[in-house]
Amino acid sequence: TNVPISFRKQNLATEAAWRITSKLTAKAGYEWEHWGRSFREAAETDEHIGKGSLDYRPLSWITGRLAYSHGVRTIGANGYVPPAFMVAAGLPQFRKYDQADRTRDKGEFFLQASPLDTVTITGTFFAQQDHFFNTSYGLQDSKAYGYSGDFTWTPSEQWNSFGGYAHDDFQSFQRNCRIPTGTTCNTSGLDDFFTKPRDILDTWHAGLNLTAVPEVLDLSIEYRYTFARSKFNMSSIPGTGTAGAEEPVPMPEIKNIFHVVNAS
Repeated sequence: TNVPISFRKQNLATEAAWRITSKLTAKAGYEWEHWGRSFREAAETDEHIGKGSLDYRPLSWITGRLAYSHGVRTIGANGYVPPAFMVAAGLPQFRKYDQADRTRDKGEFFLQASPLDTVTITGTFFAQQDHFFNTSYGLQDSKAYGYSGDFTWTPSEQWNSFGGYAHDDFQSFQRNCRIPTGTTCNTSGLDDFFTKPRDILDTWHAGLNLTAVPEVLDLSIEYRYTFARSKFNMSSIPGTGTAGAEEPVPMPEIKNIFHVVNAS
């Protein structure tokens, strides 16, 4: 049986900018994000996000941006109604991560340069930390960071080529409970165990855009290669009463390779 999912998402944002000098601009902003859900555990969630950034343009052909944001997401007045099977398992305090109370801190750095009229180079870096509070079991914390570099070469108005590389690293910490058949979770910690999943992605891409017939026919082709690794460690053995005390046990690594070609 497929469970229906329905939601209404609403966003409200405002931003103020202060041009400190001709080369430096500061920005501050606020965003509110509301989710109203049907057929889910949390009927409503609200997230309040504060943002700030600095834009610096020392020369006409180079721009840098440093940004930071802090968000707090909480469950609405109707609260969280756990699934019946989780209550039966003795885990009413389990939360699904997309509907749980959470804080998020994210920092970003962006740099763009055009040393030549025909060449544009961009670089980005981000780091993000999530903490899930009021969640006894399931995802507790997660962090991610990544960086990328791209270039575009436009020798004429008729065509341009592009390429780039991106690296992403996602890590999380999860608290789980071993539930023997016919029993419920022993929330004293005896049956607890912890896992640390990690996903690493490396992506290369290149392509070109061509105006074959001006205002009539455009051609575009891109090739993308992604190498992904997924692995996790178990940091304790359930049923021993010493959750988290053992050395991490590495599990087999899963590798995925994607070749993607887009043409239009």
